[in-house]
Amino acid sequence: MVRYISETSGDLLAMNTEARQRIRAMVTPNKGERIENKRSAKPRPALPRQLQGASEGFRQIVECLPIPLAVIRRADDIILYTNPALEALFGIDAAKLWNQGSDFFFRTLPVRRHLKTLFQRDGCIRGEDVKTSRRDGATLRLSVWQTLVACGDTECLLTMLVDVTEHRIAEEANEEQLAAVEQVLKWNDRERQLIAYEIHDGFVQQMLTALMQLDAYRWGLQEGRPNVEEKLDAVAEALRHGTAEARRLIERVRPPDLAIAGLVGALRTLTQRVSQSGEISVELSVDRSFPSFTPESETAIYRIVQECLTNVCRHSKSDRARVELRDGDQELKIVVQDWGIGFVPDSAVAGHYGLLGMRDRARLLGGRTEIESVLGAGTRVTLYLPREGQVIAPPPKQRRIR
Repeated sequence: MVRYISETSGDLLAMNTEARQRIRAMVTPNKGERIENKRSAKPRPALPRQLQGASEGFRQIVECLPIPLAVIRRADDIILYTNPALEALFGIDAAKLWNQGSDFFFRTLPVRRHLKTLFQRDGCIRGEDVKTSRRDGATLRLSVWQTLVACGDTECLLTMLVDVTEHRIAEEANEEQLAAVEQVLKWNDRERQLIAYEIHDGFVQQMLTALMQLDAYRWGLQEGRPNVEEKLDAVAEALRHGTAEARRLIERVRPPDLAIAGLVGALRTLTQRVSQSGEISVELSVDRSFPSFTPESETAIYRIVQECLTNVCRHSKSDRARVELRDGDQELKIVVQDWGIGFVPDSAVAGHYGLLGMRDRARLLGGRTEIESVLGAGTRVTLYLPREGQVIAPPPKQRRIR
């Protein structure tokens, strides 16, 4: 073991500050690797006189390294040595690791087979990402580096396990966020197409009707037709319908109540409007400490609640619904509940654009949706949002004056 530490000391001293550069510096060719690599490799300089024979000193260097490192006997995969960084990574003492099988590092058979195949094919492993777990069950994402070294007359695997868990989690979160953005953009494109269809089939038709009635009125005056004033009544009716349609379309783009009364006021108006329609009775309950949101967040939350109430009116057959805005210590909750016929969530979400849009809007805010439904007992949709700056609006005194 001491001899191994001495033979690898030059590599250990040459490591850079970056983890991967440190690892690459430690990985040196073995006698069994390609001849071309050996010919092209530059010879290592001799150790300084002060370090020659300082085996214990080199061991201290290895044990002070921040990179988790292990030496595994190749013949039977027995762990011969681990440094403190590796022991801290897995949460276990050296006494319980040494002379144990290396299966402890790679818990699943497919991962072990994959690594063995890579090593047999390439003669080393360079930065292969694998999943494993700590002793306490916490998931680890490791970048595995292995090369063959001679420890006396024993072939061993110099193994370095770089913890990339946080990096991979951040990458996956970014990918999920980008996927949510892309999906929301698709929903927005679809929404714009629907609005275009409704403008053509509704507002434009009303304006055309008014225009034709005006033409008829002008022709009637010229021809002296009786009751020509009735044409003006038809014009006025078409304009009234067109105005109502225009307001409805504007509300779909940006609910005017949000800019005037904020999220709570806009939801109060929405629930009152739904209740006054006579289809269902909607109750709104708001915690006094419920915070204000950024404009983008308010629009997304409003759309989610609006979609929920639309689904209640269309599908639930319930005579009442309840909207709750709850302020929690760790996160905020927006709940929409009905007491209707219910449905099977897994089968409905896949083909329901509204439910998918709710989920993606929530993800875009850094939150999540949870749908609970029981046949014959109603449905409960909960939107969970984090208490973060990108969602919560700053206090009034901290807002910029434009």
